[in-house]
Amino acid sequence: MLSRSDWSSFRKAASATRTAICGYCGRPLTASFSTGRWGGKFAYYHCYNKECSAKKSIQRKQIEDNFADYLKDITPKEPFLKTLKAVILDVWEQKYKQINEDGARVAERLEKLKGEKLQLIEMKKKELLSDDDFKEAFEKTKKEIIDRQLELDDNKFEEFDIDEAVTRVFDFIKTIPEYWKDATYEQKIKVQGLIFIEKPIYHYNKFQTPKISLIFVNKKDLATAKSSLVTPGGIEPPLPG
Repeated sequence: MLSRSDWSSFRKAASATRTAICGYCGRPLTASFSTGRWGGKFAYYHCYNKECSAKKSIQRKQIEDNFADYLKDITPKEPFLKTLKAVILDVWEQKYKQINEDGARVAERLEKLKGEKLQLIEMKKKELLSDDDFKEAFEKTKKEIIDRQLELDDNKFEEFDIDEAVTRVFDFIKTIPEYWKDATYEQKIKVQGLIFIEKPIYHYNKFQTPKISLIFVNKKDLATAKSSLVTPGGIEPPLPG
């Protein structure tokens, strides 16, 4: 039977976006309640599709226990995390080096433009340029200076201990099954968002693996992992907290 706090949390689940898919018909499962003989509220999940051949309702505890077991199955094992960490650090080092090289080139160009701007001013003072030529060249140089300054600001990369950051993230990931048990409803939704690219599929005794985040695919080829980590925006890992 639901306690008062459970009742409040489960009401949120009932009204929130459905987070699991029926394995029989592909429709989202929904939360519902039944009232016992003595007035107590009991939580269930069910498929609302009347034409579905699946069992129409299942106790909340069973589906949540099945999901906890599922999390244990897909949580990355230590050997995989160790190898993946080495891949991440290697990609990070390459990306960081490239950012520094790009920043150095932009900074060099910026200084050159500032020099050209001063030269234009001196040429105008010496009346070596007409008003129209000076205005056109000066505005063009000033615009490029602004553009390069913005580019330089965008490329600024605050240094931090990537090794420590990855370790913190992986330590959290390894404890997700335990974390899930005591998490609030809102925290559980965030964890599902971290793990699942698509909503998990429930077959009324176990969950099926949908598309999940790369880090949870233990058997994935690490060459593919490295390729996926190299993105235009960098590979800054999300920190738990």
